[in-house]
Amino acid sequence: MGPNQPITGFVKFMSVVVDIIWVISIISLISGVLFMPAGWFLFRSADICMDFNFDHGLHGLPFIAPLFIGMAYITNILASGIILWIVHHFRLLIKKVKSGEPFHERNPRLIRKIAIGVLVWGPIRMMSFAGWGLFMLGGIDFPRLAMMSHFTPLTLELIFIGLGILLIAQVFEYGCKLQAEQDLTV
Repeated sequence: MGPNQPITGFVKFMSVVVDIIWVISIISLISGVLFMPAGWFLFRSADICMDFNFDHGLHGLPFIAPLFIGMAYITNILASGIILWIVHHFRLLIKKVKSGEPFHERNPRLIRKIAIGVLVWGPIRMMSFAGWGLFMLGGIDFPRLAMMSHFTPLTLELIFIGLGILLIAQVFEYGCKLQAEQDLTV
């Protein structure tokens, strides 16, 4: 696919999808920063947590609930920021493909950045789920930790996907070298 060749329908479709995800990611990050602190007050006023007494904290420890909420809040903001970072690099990659340069020398680096973002995003997302889950469940004990272990496969899947994307980056780097050699021989 050279610079003068038409862009395929799939690339156009992906471009639109990634642009929509870009806008949603920006809205998610902004709403997380602005509205998540309000969530603390809504939870507090609704008193919807099962084993939680807001006057005495979790199991009589008043400092535990703010730690769970703080962990959930910070990791949610980090996860939203990482998603925005991943989508930004994905948009740059699609821009190069749309311009007819799928084997541009910059593309393997973009793919590696996407992979690193996915590798970092998985554990941060798990900590976010754990923070909200432990807050909602009312503390830490063995049955609650067993429930929280359901988030581990999600993290492992994201790590596996990130490693797969790193492998694709390596293949793209090889393709870029082949493209450069072909361009020199023509």
